[in-house]
Amino acid sequence: MSYGDGTERLDDDELIYRRVLASHGLFNSETGKLSPEAFRPFKYDETGISVDRAKYCTVREAAEGRNPKGYFVAVLRVGDIRRAGLEVVPRPVAGKPGHAEMPALNYADRRSAETQQRKLLLARQLTLRVEGPFIRAEA
Repeated sequence: MSYGDGTERLDDDELIYRRVLASHGLFNSETGKLSPEAFRPFKYDETGISVDRAKYCTVREAAEGRNPKGYFVAVLRVGDIRRAGLEVVPRPVAGKPGHAEMPALNYADRRSAETQQRKLLLARQLTLRVEGPFIRAEA
């Protein structure tokens, strides 16, 4: 499932995935509510929070990680994000050409009122659905 080197601009109809820790209670599967903290920038998110481009990976691949309790995956559409005044930019990394970032959500600005509003908007209005949880298979 490869479409290039990942540096091309994201199309408005493109879907992206945001991996969400299952162990932190960020998604309530009974109510279907996703916490805005699912979009919280961590200290390594200097240039923006990470997302994966659906055209480069499956939702299960986007959920891969080390957490033994697994992950949920929030699914969003790039055009919806842009209409809300945010951007998603390609930032391929070694072995992950579909890696992208949302620069408006970065660690330096994590406590700003704008970041809090953006997290709420992404979680409550722009997330199309949440899939999972996906739990890592033991080797």
